[in-house]
Order: sequence, then C-alpha cells, then structure tokens
Amino acid sequence: MILDKNLQFDPAATAITVTAVSTNVIDLLNAREMSVDQYGGFPIVTITVGTALAAAGAAVLTVQVQGSTDNATYTIMDQTDAIPKANLVAGTIIRIPLGKLQPQSVGIPRYIRLNYVVGTGPFTAGTIEADLVVGSEQINNQTITYPPGVTVSN
Repeated sequence: MILDKNLQFDPAATAITVTAVSTNVIDLLNAREMSVDQYGGFPIVTITVGTALAAAGAAVLTVQVQGSTDNATYTIMDQTDAIPKANLVAGTIIRIPLGKLQPQSVGIPRYIRLNYVVGTGPFTAGTIEADLVVGSEQINNQTITYPPGVTVSN
C-alpha cells in the first residue's frame, strides 16, 4: 500500500486502551488526489495492529470513521463491527473502504478522523497504526513490493 504522512490518522505504535479519537484529523481542504485511483479503487482507511491488543476481560474494538464540516461536530460515516481481542493480534489489518464522500445532513465532510470505541475494556496493551490509503498496491494485478530499507518519496 502507498502511505502518505499527511493522510495518517495514527503513527505506528499508537497505544489503544480506552475509547478515544485518532491522533490526527485529516483536512480534505488541501488539494490531494482523493478520487478513484487508476485501478478503480476508492481510498481505504487501513488500521494495522502492531502489538496485539490485550485485556483482562473480553474487550472488543469498534473503529468508526467520522466526518465533520467544521472540525467540531462529527458524524459517523462508517464503522466496523465489534472486533474481539482474540482477532486483534500483531499484523492484523482492518480495512474500511471510504467510497464516495456522501453529503451528511450538514454537507460534504471537510474533516475526517477515527474514533476507537473500546467495549468491555480497557485494553491493557497493544498498538496500532492507521492511515488513509489513496494508492493501489497492485499494478496489472501484481503486488508492488520493495526490499527492506527502501524509502519511496517524491
């Protein structure tokens, strides 16, 4: 997947213990390529578990994609089902296709953030990274891979 620091909700190793919003809010006012990519894919919210989420009880995590026109009042645009801690092991990738930004009751959202809802928690350990991915990881049905240590920038 192609990552852009300007489209990052949470940097690697962000701890999730209780219900909280993402570290960063993405402002869509700046000109960015946010449309369907050349391979037909819409932007995707990608959450990657770095260190397994652990809890003493049967904790679950629901991830909400929230939009706002004023960066003050947020509306849920989409969300995952409740994900049990047993499914939140290191390397797990959760994808939420963003699709077309549909107007909310107050207009098309300018700001997007994530809300991590912890149920039956708290989590006692675990980290995630969350990004808005706007590029395809495949060209002509072939996955693009780079050797370790290679940094791609423009």
